[in-house]
Amino acid sequence: MINQNVLICGVVKNGERTIGANVAHCVKTMEMFNMSKVVIYENNSTDNTKQILNQINHPNVVVISEDISASDIKKKSKIWAYTSVTGSDHPCRIEQIANARNNVLNEINKPEYDDYTYVIWIDLDSSGWDLGGVVDSFSQTDNWDVVYANGQDSRGMYYDLYAFRGESQLFGPEILGEYFWGHMPSLRIYQPSELIPVISAFGGLGIYKKAIFKTISYDCIVNDEVKQFYRRFLEKNPMRGEMNKLAGSEDAKFAGGHVDEVVNIFWKNNSGYDKPVICEHVCFNLAAINAGYRIFINPKLKYVCSDR
Repeated sequence: MINQNVLICGVVKNGERTIGANVAHCVKTMEMFNMSKVVIYENNSTDNTKQILNQINHPNVVVISEDISASDIKKKSKIWAYTSVTGSDHPCRIEQIANARNNVLNEINKPEYDDYTYVIWIDLDSSGWDLGGVVDSFSQTDNWDVVYANGQDSRGMYYDLYAFRGESQLFGPEILGEYFWGHMPSLRIYQPSELIPVISAFGGLGIYKKAIFKTISYDCIVNDEVKQFYRRFLEKNPMRGEMNKLAGSEDAKFAGGHVDEVVNIFWKNNSGYDKPVICEHVCFNLAAINAGYRIFINPKLKYVCSDR
C-alpha cells in the first residue's frame, strides 16, 4: 500500500480494442494507494467504447461521456485541416485531445477532489504498464514534480517523440516544420538508477503533483508560454547552420504561420493543419518549466505502447 491519495485519469475515443483491459489495469493500479479514484472522459466514439464504459460498475470509477456536434466542434476550433493542400476537412486531433484532457481537469479541480494530492495520467490504448515502476516513482516524490514513463514500442524503443523535448530533440514541427517528421532521432532509454531530467515528455503515462493543475492546463497552439520558453532558450543558445535556417523561414509544404516578435523563429503551420499546432504535452510541460516545476523520465516506469 502506497500512503498517498491519487487520481488516475484518462481520455479515450474509439478504444474498444483495449479499453476493457486498460480500465481493469487502472483499477489494479488504484488499489495500490491509500485513497484513489479513476476518472475517464470519452466523446464521440463510433465503436463500442461508450457501451463498454457504461457497463463499468465500480464505486471509484467515474466516467464522463458526451457527444459533441460537428457544428459545435467547428465553431469552437482554433485549428483546422489545411484543406487547400491536403484536401481534408476535419478538426485538429491534437486540439480535440487537449480539450478532452481539460474536461478531466475541470472535473478533478472540483472541491470534492481536494483531498487527492497526485494525478496519474494514462493513455488508455496501451498494452500495459509496470506497477513496480509506479511504486519506484512514489518512493522518491521529493525529487520530482512530474515524472513520465519510459514509453516503449514492441522493439523497446522510446516511441513518444512528438511529446519529447530534451538534449537529443529540442524543437518540434512548430519550429522545424515537416523536416521534424523525417529527422526524429531514434531513442532508447536504458535502465540507469537515476531519473532523467527532460524539458517535455509523456510516454503514455505521467505522474503529477496535483497542485500543478490548479494553474496549468493543456493547449495545442504556440501560446505565450511556448514563446516564453523558446525565446529564453534561444537567447541563451543561438542556433547555427541548418537549424537556424529552418527556424527562420516558413515551411514550403504548409505555407503560413507567423514570425516571432522577439527572436528569429517562424512559427510554422505543420502536420496538415492551418496553424502552428504543437503537442498538448509540450504546451503543458513548457508552462510547467516556466513556472519552475521539475520534470523527469523514470526509466523504471515502463509503459508498453499498443500497435496503433
